[in-house]
Amino acid sequence: MRSWISSLVVASLVLAPITASAQPGDRDRGGPDRGRRVDDGPREAPPAPRDEKWSPRRRQVWVAGSYEWRGGKWDWKPGHYEGRKKNKRWNTGRWDKQGDRYVWLAGTWNDAPKEPDPPPAPIAETEQRGRGMVWVKGNWQWADGSYDWVPGHLERRQRGKRWSDAHWDNVGGKWTLTAGLWTDAPKEPDAPPALLAETEQRGRGMVWIKGYWQWADGSYDWVPGHLERRTRGKRWVDAHWGNAGGKWTLTAGMWVDAPKEPEAPPKAIDETPQFRRGSTWIPGYWKWEDGSFEWQPGHLEARKNGKRFREGRWENTGGKWQFSAGLWADAPKEPDAAPPAPPVEIVKPRGLPLDQGWLRVEERRLRVGRRALGARAREQALGRRALGQRRRQVDLHRRALAVARASGATGTRQARPASRSARRRCSKLPTIARAGAGRLA
Repeated sequence: MRSWISSLVVASLVLAPITASAQPGDRDRGGPDRGRRVDDGPREAPPAPRDEKWSPRRRQVWVAGSYEWRGGKWDWKPGHYEGRKKNKRWNTGRWDKQGDRYVWLAGTWNDAPKEPDPPPAPIAETEQRGRGMVWVKGNWQWADGSYDWVPGHLERRQRGKRWSDAHWDNVGGKWTLTAGLWTDAPKEPDAPPALLAETEQRGRGMVWIKGYWQWADGSYDWVPGHLERRTRGKRWVDAHWGNAGGKWTLTAGMWVDAPKEPEAPPKAIDETPQFRRGSTWIPGYWKWEDGSFEWQPGHLEARKNGKRFREGRWENTGGKWQFSAGLWADAPKEPDAAPPAPPVEIVKPRGLPLDQGWLRVEERRLRVGRRALGARAREQALGRRALGQRRRQVDLHRRALAVARASGATGTRQARPASRSARRRCSKLPTIARAGAGRLA
């Protein structure tokens, strides 16, 4: 018996692996991988990288964005900042074509060179100005195997000194930084910088004083332009620099006697004509007043029946400039010229939302209307309750009168409620009922 059981156990152990190998696997049964295409990488080139706006940050590295292959399509991964590693330089990742497929080579940190390589181009900055201040330009600084941008800033001027900005130079094949420093300013002013662009302002009875450069403490300060009240019979001459005998000198601005007769007028200022039914646009013009020209802006004027406005103009007659004022002249019976070009109009369709602001306004109006309807419904409910209380009081009063007549009492005083609080409530009910009836009406 025992030998038979041992032989049975041995047979089962021998047949177990054979049976297991005969069972159908996932591939034979049509398992999860059957019919599925294995994505072994893109075969098409990635799209061109997107333009990203970024600015240098101190001790930070910009990791540019790139396309990733996900689910059989290209997916953009935006760039980000990452902390710099000492003596390391970031090597940006890229897609490399290997055979008929593209393979992503991830970015890595590589050893930075010991000596600085050529610095990047300086970043464009908006120069700031302040009286008694000097603008110190930004520059690239070599740190931890990479360049850091040091932004520009204003610094107080030192008397008799001039600031020299920092700059990179290639000396013997090596790039070296010459730090900015204060140097002795020249005793005499050198050539002034170009004038700064300013927006000329206008005002009735006012003159625009142009800005100019002023030499102070070995450097130039910009004096901005401003409006100044006109002096009668005078004309303003702006300050200007001149070179006489190799020396630059400033001629300060001043008021001089204005000519008695007007000279050539300035060019007319461009204006945008306005249109209105029954009105005519009167263009602006230059007016000679107190020895100078003053601009009279255009305006709308009511049209006159059968008349046409003739614009005023300056004319040179015999070497003298004279102004012919505008006037209303007889209009021709028939059109004498082609019609003007139609004005540019902004079409705003009605009943259509133009922007999200319009939608917000409409939603707010709807909310206000719902609140008003709710308040109206509450008022009507109060009026109905007041009328119901009035009817119940009238019924009680009638019953009291009937009881009093049946008992032989005279008058209506005994039919009133006995308690003072009940009489007070009864006295208020007519007013409430009238108010409710008015609201219901």
